[in-house]
Amino acid sequence: MSRRINSMAAARVGLGVIAIGAAATVASGVSYASIPARSGPVHKSASASPIVAMASTPDGKGYWFATAKGHIYRYGDAKFLGSVKTAPASPIVAMSRTPLGTGYWLVTAKGSVFTYKAKSYGSLSKAPGSPVVAMASTPDGKGYWIVTAKGHIYHYGDAKNWGSVT
Repeated sequence: MSRRINSMAAARVGLGVIAIGAAATVASGVSYASIPARSGPVHKSASASPIVAMASTPDGKGYWFATAKGHIYRYGDAKFLGSVKTAPASPIVAMSRTPLGTGYWLVTAKGSVFTYKAKSYGSLSKAPGSPVVAMASTPDGKGYWIVTAKGHIYHYGDAKNWGSVT
């Protein structure tokens, strides 16, 4: 099993670990890429924006990275589905993909959701008391959860609220 990680931040995907912002190796030992990657339209400012989120493709043979400004980088078999054209007022902090990998959602620290070939189920109507830090889609892709730094859960679509830390 390969354990090569050249990054301070990493995300667990299936049986392997994929590093964010550096060379990436999964448990099979296959390295898909390192930044810079294939992407959609890349603006000069894209490289200055840190990678803040990632999502794997359903088969584990690719992934997307999202920057704080909403630019998307794709690796392996991940398809480019779109990215934020104008940097949002609040930085992107998380992303989640649809079950089949045919779309994804990006969410800002203030809870605005950007959709790319994925249905929108809503965004926070006002800024939360603490910043958004993560999101997850439901298994059927017909909803998602958004969580803040203090553990408050916001649920959309068919996502159920099973409780919050706060």
